[in-house]
Amino acid sequence: MMIDLDNTLVVSPISSLINKAYEELAMLSGRTKEFVVTQAMNIHLNLIKMSTPRAFDWDYIADEVSKVLGVRYKADIEGRFSKHFCKEVKILDNAYEVLQKLRDLGYKLVLSTNGLMKYQECVIRESGLNRYFDLIVSPDRVGCLKNCRNFYSCCDSSGELITVGDSYVFDVYFPKTFGFKAIHVLRWRSIYEDTYRRLLSIDASVVADDVVENLQQLPSALFKLRSSFNK
Repeated sequence: MMIDLDNTLVVSPISSLINKAYEELAMLSGRTKEFVVTQAMNIHLNLIKMSTPRAFDWDYIADEVSKVLGVRYKADIEGRFSKHFCKEVKILDNAYEVLQKLRDLGYKLVLSTNGLMKYQECVIRESGLNRYFDLIVSPDRVGCLKNCRNFYSCCDSSGELITVGDSYVFDVYFPKTFGFKAIHVLRWRSIYEDTYRRLLSIDASVVADDVVENLQQLPSALFKLRSSFNK
């Protein structure tokens, strides 16, 4: 079973550093922050379409934006984040208890993320989540994002293929198209979700196999889903 990291198991403070980088780029260039964010978003979306790991490489995107703006700037989001912000990661829904229960039930747990390990490694380490997972899958390890089939190549096709996550696009729609069952964890709606849907021509008729409002509801949802495998 593949379980998403950001906004499913944890809330990461990295967005505050990304916003800080855009504010600094705006000050250096004399442009508005809104203009800088638009440039960054355009680069991000073009990379999403190519399913390249760089789509979530925030230092790379900041470097590319600085070139567009004609300024010299090094964001060092990776360095700032790992040194000063990683310990501020918030665990959601007492995830430790839920993950341990899933392991006790015999599930092989795979941690999945669109984030790169240079940002996520300290999140996983500082949160202590690493001790619950058999494997970690990230774009820089497999060469593409969650919208490509190869991202899921770690999973044995003869087993119970299940994904759990908060993003409809990346944790429900694409896994479903690759043969997985999907449980959607309802969180706050990402500001990017509708943009991703339009960009990737998502067919909204594809729906999750079950929906939960928090991780504590996951074991019972899995019980129902597991029953469907045995029919």
